[in-house]
Amino acid sequence: MESYFYLNQYDSVEKYAKMILEKGSVNAGAQNKASLFLGKAAMGKRDYETAKDELLATINAAQDEHGAEAKYRLAEIFFATKEYKQCYETLLSLNADFGSYTEWVGKSYLLIADYFEATGDLFQTKATLQSLIDNFPLDEVKKQAAEKLKKIESDELKKQTQMKNDTIGNGKN
Repeated sequence: MESYFYLNQYDSVEKYAKMILEKGSVNAGAQNKASLFLGKAAMGKRDYETAKDELLATINAAQDEHGAEAKYRLAEIFFATKEYKQCYETLLSLNADFGSYTEWVGKSYLLIADYFEATGDLFQTKATLQSLIDNFPLDEVKKQAAEKLKKIESDELKKQTQMKNDTIGNGKN
């Protein structure tokens, strides 16, 4: 199931995930993972309504890492469909409900920074990223935050330079 997912063969993911879910004797962890992968496969197909249903089913059944990832993926869908308020609320609830899953909390804060940027709050964007750089325990999250912050600051510098050039250019006319 996972291998097919990484090969972007979403129909095969669905086939094997459903086989796992149909077997009654499979442990809850495997069922939660299969449910999560059904949602991820639907996301891969850009079938966001089906993905939402599958991810919500995973969240309702799983209080483990699969539930944390499902909640994160749900927030990604809300972000991708520009449902920013739902995205933000989902990420806050992920951090409250699944705070012990550090990787998903870190990813959620990176997406919160994206949310702030998409809604035009660059101050909060930069503050969130700087807080991750200064305080977050996972190096990969710190690295991603630093890259995002560097890009934002670079873009700001380009805008300032362009504005100066425009002002100087207008003064000569």
